[in-house]
Amino acid sequence: MSAPDHQPPSVPGARRDPVATTLLIVAGIALLLPGLCSIGFIIILSGDGLKDLFSDGGLVALWAVCFAISAGGVALIRRAWIGRPTVE
Repeated sequence: MSAPDHQPPSVPGARRDPVATTLLIVAGIALLLPGLCSIGFIIILSGDGLKDLFSDGGLVALWAVCFAISAGGVALIRRAWIGRPTVE
């Protein structure tokens, strides 16, 4: 006895809501802002020299936190953009 030809059931939730995807991308862009501001301040403050700029541990820690937040924004945008299923 052979099994009838049939399509496997689709995975529930495989299609993403375009509104949710848009909101994830917008939230990711908002999370990129602390890193962009940190880069701007590093450029502005680097007039005194990079050695003096990175000697303040508290400021470097603040920049590290800002870059970590921005990395989360990149991950969120990537998840929203690449995670979308293709339309058949």
